[in-house]
Amino acid sequence: SFTLKIINKLNKIKNYQIGVHDHSFNFIDKKIFPKNIKIYTSLSNAIKGSEILIITTPWEIYSKIDNIKNKIIIDCWGTLKNKINISKNNKYILIGKAIN
Repeated sequence: SFTLKIINKLNKIKNYQIGVHDHSFNFIDKKIFPKNIKIYTSLSNAIKGSEILIITTPWEIYSKIDNIKNKIIIDCWGTLKNKINISKNNKYILIGKAIN
């Protein structure tokens, strides 16, 4: 999946603590992930427990994210383009085209 490709690339750069919230990962054997990857069933727990947030699907649940602080956010769909508060020490990276 696209998410796995991003995770693998990030791990080559630095060993970040990455949290993943993706319903499709519920069906994947968690042993295939590096130890610094945690699969969360709760979106709020994923946000709290991660340095980097990667949004790889335009699901509505992700467009409702707010009050994020001190995170690197990689948004592949522009889901949070107009919602992220950079003054809260967030680094927002938009990959791809924003959806409206």
